[in-house]
Amino acid sequence: MGNPECLREWLKKNRDALLKDWLICCFEVYPTGTAGFMRGSAGSFANPVGSRTCQSIATLYDGLVENVDTEKLRDSLDLILRIRAVQDVKPSQAIAFIPGLRHILQSNLITAKNAGVIQQDWPAAELWLERLILLAFDVYQACRENLHQIQLAALTKRCQTIERMILAAGDGDVPERDLANTERERCEYGKTP
Repeated sequence: MGNPECLREWLKKNRDALLKDWLICCFEVYPTGTAGFMRGSAGSFANPVGSRTCQSIATLYDGLVENVDTEKLRDSLDLILRIRAVQDVKPSQAIAFIPGLRHILQSNLITAKNAGVIQQDWPAAELWLERLILLAFDVYQACRENLHQIQLAALTKRCQTIERMILAAGDGDVPERDLANTERERCEYGKTP
């Protein structure tokens, strides 16, 4: 960032308060009761989703402050977004916590001491956030793709099992067909299971 001491020092000094606000923003995708539980219940056994999310958010925040490498950021995003991909959250909702950090930082910078000096570094921070959004979208898409591959494999296996059961029962002919191609054709027309 242009003037590292100013914005970075402000981010370090206000880390706890900003992280708390960011976690609230991150859990807004869930219903109120669920979000409250995830924020309030610590511990990876009692609350694995909340615990992983808190750890990942802290790593991402530190990435803004300390320039953490892309792989570590990707891993942290993966922990959050893999869960959201399974929960079938819309992509815009899944990654909304990143623009949420931008809003939190901007609103807190307005009231900060030396706001003018600190804001000189803002364009570099904003660029970092934009790159994080793009990385998050790639990670979420990869998680959804992986999930669809797993669902396709399970469906194919189920169909093959049913065909074997019919053949074993001796009830007649089961036409030979390529289940993977049948499923692929269905997906091409937007009729996924």
